[in-house]
Amino acid sequence: MRALSATFAFALLLTPTAGAFGEPVDIDVAGKLSGALDDMSHMSNKSGYTFRVLMRGLQYQGQLGRTVVETTAENRHTVWLGLRNFYVRIERTDIAGQPGRAACGPLDLVLGNQRELWLGFEVETRADETNENEVQLVLLATRFRLPPDNWSIGSPAWVKTSGFGMTRENVVSGIRRGLLENRERIAQRVIKSAPAIYAQAAALSDRLPPLVQQRAEPQPSGGVLGESLTTLSNPSSREWKQTPQP
Repeated sequence: MRALSATFAFALLLTPTAGAFGEPVDIDVAGKLSGALDDMSHMSNKSGYTFRVLMRGLQYQGQLGRTVVETTAENRHTVWLGLRNFYVRIERTDIAGQPGRAACGPLDLVLGNQRELWLGFEVETRADETNENEVQLVLLATRFRLPPDNWSIGSPAWVKTSGFGMTRENVVSGIRRGLLENRERIAQRVIKSAPAIYAQAAALSDRLPPLVQQRAEPQPSGGVLGESLTTLSNPSSREWKQTPQP
């Protein structure tokens, strides 16, 4: 019954703003988040050599600062989770190429270190197909963008190298450069883990109902679905702005 009561509470919460499409509503859901992200791999080129980079054991821990809901159309909403100081630890990185090998870890990334990062869920309220008296919150799409000025890259605690030119300095600078160039891959890992992140947020308060995952597709960062919520000093005052294609 929690799914039913939470969904109705969600709908009732938005009732005062019915018809005021585009007006965000802060539903006062906040707390700590933690979990795992998928491994990452990419190819890197340096001084004419090609290296394969594999990053494993990605864990995140961060703060859900606020949860904002925007009504976009009848029965359609966007639920925005405001992430702040979202730490991603890469437990181990392995590098292999023609001149040598290297391994290092752990290395920490901090997403949303300057301002909140908004993870958005396009949802629709629908009647339950098996019970017309119940309502479901159906996930249609997910939005997330990692701006280049709103995250930081740390340094690994240890580095092991072997082979020509595989110094600690070269390895660390190469890893940092590769992460900067593959920022969108990090964003995609967050998008893939978005349902689990939402489930944690929903567990924090009955105001946020669970999702039914259906036709959920990651959306590109540009265009209409690339819009992001920019938080102003007044929590009740926000503006929309178009963000560039990364």
